[in-house]
Amino acid sequence: MSDSKKQQIINDIYFDKSGYSSKKVTLEDARKKDPTIKMSDIEAFFNKNVEIKRKQTKWDSFVAPHNRHTYQIDLTFVRFEDFEKKQNITVL
Repeated sequence: MSDSKKQQIINDIYFDKSGYSSKKVTLEDARKKDPTIKMSDIEAFFNKNVEIKRKQTKWDSFVAPHNRHTYQIDLTFVRFEDFEKKQNITVL
């Protein structure tokens, strides 16, 4: 069987509603449809289509050396026309 048909079978199994499983489970399910599928086919599919998630290895934190060293502000841009319109505000 051609590689494109194997990749299509693996794609259908992995992206099924009950899919998104590990390589081992995907291989077992794929072999039920086509016994010629090997682990190398599954790994090629995962390398191409599945994002590798890793734990964060480094923290990016900042500690200010003294009080009032840094400030954070939120900017809001309001036009003059916005004040002229009547605004309906509903309080729940």
